[in-house]
Amino acid sequence: MLVRDLETGHEREIFRADAQVNGLALSPDGHQLAFFASRTGSTTAGVIKIISNTGEPVREIDLNNKQFPGFNIAWTHDGRYLVFGTNGESHKIELWRVPVEGGPLHKVGISLENLASLQMNPDGQRIAFSAGEFKSEVWVLEHFLTSEPNTVVGRRLSHRRP
Repeated sequence: MLVRDLETGHEREIFRADAQVNGLALSPDGHQLAFFASRTGSTTAGVIKIISNTGEPVREIDLNNKQFPGFNIAWTHDGRYLVFGTNGESHKIELWRVPVEGGPLHKVGISLENLASLQMNPDGQRIAFSAGEFKSEVWVLEHFLTSEPNTVVGRRLSHRRP
């Protein structure tokens, strides 16, 4: 993993992974990075690693061999907990939280099919995520580059099989 100074373009390595890395999440204060570490090709995340922005290891959080679907990690607004998803019963994704300073895993109480894209609101009062059945649509926009106002015509194309 590299850190890049956006002003100077200077890059420096802060972590060299000996495992597959998923779910990068920067702490609210910008000083720590959390991520899943697992054996390549495995869906078992042994730990969540937390490193400082200098690359110094801060801690590892044991996940008790929970199965994760490549799900992201989110920090709570106060930086005290990490929230993440694991494979639960009936192909549902369950949200869990764990204290950053260490402690037991706790179920959040949300379990949905295809739950993904977890985002925490900075005020700490709301979370956002996508969930449910995947559905793909193709739209055609006609006349959207004309100078005439209100001339955009959109129509949905069916994706039904013949």
